[in-house]
Amino acid sequence: MTEKILNPLLGKKTYEEAPSLEAVQAEFVRKGHDLDLSSTCDQAFHDWYLHNRRKGLGADGFPATTVMVNGVQYHIHGISHDEQINDTVRKYIRGELERYLSLEHVVLMEQGVSSFIFRGYIDNDPRLEITFVDLPVVEMDDQSWAKKVDHKGVRRFREKAKMWRPPTTDYDVEDIGCEVCNHIQADSVDTYNRSMGDQTCLADLQNYIFSTHLPEQLHRQYLELFYPEEALMVSGRSRRMAEFASQYETRSREIDMVVGAAHQPGIAYYLQEL
Repeated sequence: MTEKILNPLLGKKTYEEAPSLEAVQAEFVRKGHDLDLSSTCDQAFHDWYLHNRRKGLGADGFPATTVMVNGVQYHIHGISHDEQINDTVRKYIRGELERYLSLEHVVLMEQGVSSFIFRGYIDNDPRLEITFVDLPVVEMDDQSWAKKVDHKGVRRFREKAKMWRPPTTDYDVEDIGCEVCNHIQADSVDTYNRSMGDQTCLADLQNYIFSTHLPEQLHRQYLELFYPEEALMVSGRSRRMAEFASQYETRSREIDMVVGAAHQPGIAYYLQEL
C-alpha cells in the first residue's frame, strides 16, 4: 500500500538530479520510507505532480518549450493529435506554422501528426487531406525509425490502442491523498478534450504533460521497467526526433517542432544531452 501522504516526500530538485529510480528509492529509505521500486514510482509521480501542477508555461501564441543549443533555438510545440481535433484548432496551428515559415523558421513535424493537422482543416474539405504541397514543413522519421528498431513492439503498442497514463496511487476514496489522484485523473480527461476543441487550451495540455512526466532519465527507466513498448514509442522516438532536429542542415537559427505533447519534455531533454 502506498503511503497516504498528501505533501511531496522529496523535493523537486532531488528528482531533477537523481540519476535513476534506485537513487530515488534510496532517498526515500534515507528519509525513513521503506518503499519497493514499484511504490517508489507511484510516490515519485505523486510528488512530481504536486510540485508542478500549478505552474503554467506562460507562452504567448502557440505555446512551446524553447531550448538553445549551439546558437539554434528549438521551439517544441506539444499538441493533441486525434481524429477529434476540430477544424478551428487545425486552422489555428496551420496559421501559426505559416507565420513561422514567413519568418524563415524551419518547421519539423512528428511523423504521422501531419495527417491530423492538415486533413480537411477547413470544412473537412477532402481535397486537403494529408497534403503539404503549399506548406514546406518537414516530416521527421521517428515512426520509421521505431519500426526498424522493433517492428513487433510498434505493432503491440498500436494494438493496445491506449494512451498511456501515469500510475495513480491506490488510495481509498475517503483518504485525504485521493485528492491528488482525482486531480490527475480529472486533468487527464479534461485537458485532452479541451485542447482538441480550443487552441487556447494547448498551454494547459502541455502543463499537464509536464506535471505527470518525470524528469526524462527517470521517466525513461520507468517505461523500460514496466511498459517496454511505450519506452520505444515515447522516450525512444523523443530521442530520435531530437537527433533529427539537431542534425538537420539549415542556416536558420529558429526551428519549430510540432509533436504529440507526450514527446515535448523528452525532446527538450535530449536536445540538451546529445
